[in-house]
Amino acid sequence: MSSNPKILSEWYLQLARHLEAGLPLTQAWSLPDAPAKDDRLEGTRKLEAGEPFACVVRGSGNWLPPTDREQLVFAGQAGRLPEICLRLA
Repeated sequence: MSSNPKILSEWYLQLARHLEAGLPLTQAWSLPDAPAKDDRLEGTRKLEAGEPFACVVRGSGNWLPPTDREQLVFAGQAGRLPEICLRLA
């Protein structure tokens, strides 16, 4: 089930702000006030185990829209994750 757009937008904004503040991706990704908590916590475990961010994003449940996934993957590879999260928000 996909996420409520308002909730997803708020999560993107939180994610961007936390990353800009220097919070590690693994902590920012698992923010408690966000959609699909179990899926994100699983993603955090995978990131901590060394799985690439792109694999975690692409393997996320359908709470994360496909177009957003690809934008997050490319932004992560380019080192511009906070910027794309702000745009998605």
